[in-house]
Amino acid sequence: MLLPPIAVAVHRFHLVEAAVYTYTMFFSTFYHACDQPGVAVLCIMDYDTLQYCDFLGSVVSIWVTILCMARLKRLVKYDRAALPWSTPPSPMPLHKYPIYLWKSLKLKEGIYSRLPAHYLRELQDTREPTPVHYQPHGTKYRRNPKNGQRERVQDVPIPLYFPPESQLGLWGGEGWIKGYRYANNDKLSKCVKKVWKPQLLFRELYSEILDKKFGVTVTMRTLDLIDAAYGFDFYILKTPKVDLCSKFGMDLKRGMLLRLARRDPQLHPDDPEKREAIYHKYREFVIPEEEAEWVGLTLEEALEKQRLLEAKVSTVLSSQLAFNGPWAWLPIWVRGPGLPPAVGMSSGSCSAQSFAMDWHPQHRRGELGPGLGVGGGSPGHPASEETMTQTGATPAASGGGFPWDGREWRSARVDL
Repeated sequence: MLLPPIAVAVHRFHLVEAAVYTYTMFFSTFYHACDQPGVAVLCIMDYDTLQYCDFLGSVVSIWVTILCMARLKRLVKYDRAALPWSTPPSPMPLHKYPIYLWKSLKLKEGIYSRLPAHYLRELQDTREPTPVHYQPHGTKYRRNPKNGQRERVQDVPIPLYFPPESQLGLWGGEGWIKGYRYANNDKLSKCVKKVWKPQLLFRELYSEILDKKFGVTVTMRTLDLIDAAYGFDFYILKTPKVDLCSKFGMDLKRGMLLRLARRDPQLHPDDPEKREAIYHKYREFVIPEEEAEWVGLTLEEALEKQRLLEAKVSTVLSSQLAFNGPWAWLPIWVRGPGLPPAVGMSSGSCSAQSFAMDWHPQHRRGELGPGLGVGGGSPGHPASEETMTQTGATPAASGGGFPWDGREWRSARVDL
């Protein structure tokens, strides 16, 4: 009786469930073979042990089956912000892929895949940090000075450890180096652990864009990099995330980019000429505000921000539907052309906060035009005669709404 569940579990990659079912089938078979009266009795081990293993397998099989059946509900529970027409992601079979791919595959499932594209590109950036504690050779081969033969060289970066306090300062890419040293500088003695730490300084740094002084822990390399960049703001804006190695620095960059994108008038409100000069000085770093507000966010912060945005959209959508009435979700051909149009229905182009609840494949590809009706028609906004001719509808059939030919139906778009 357990062979079909085992086959289904293996086919759907539920290996734990398949193993539990196999365990239960094995011990249940030999337990009942040992429990038979008469001469034909087969006991591979003690009767009490077989009985215990059989009961244990039965209980565990029930438990893992309940957990397996509740997996879809758990996904829906923790993904409440998903839109009504979106389908929950299926569990990713991690045993099919090597471990080093799990992190990148995770970004293609669930709420991770709905993060902005520019933020996902930043997460997948594999740029190597600038060497700080070693000097790379800059070439793959070199001549041996002794025999003149060509030999291969490698640039192996020194592993660094960045303590939590490094995220609160600007260390310029420096970190702790963990290694070993000889005790008492004697090569004949045993090796002991040693940690090399950078020299830290406390300095006050002024930002022109934010018009504020920051007391921050820095290193001598950080001060040299600021001088090389001709200013604190230029250093923060030019240095990539992999070289900045500081949460405080990335928060500063996000604040600077947001002020540049918004051209905040609160910067020197009494001196407009100085404000415009500052904005003109850093004009090369201006990016759209929608991208600037995601710069420097950790993955946990980005997920929380995405959840809040989707929850806000879901709340607005629910209130809009409640205001329009329960029939707002129905297709127009069900409501009929005689009913008044729902509040918020329009035939304009779909904005960033519009939701096209449309199951017609041509409408998804944009072949039916940006409007609601056939080729742009909507309640109170009939489609043009030319568009109706292209789509095979007639003015009498459309009635300013959607035709019904028994094969397809289209529902409304709600513009928020």
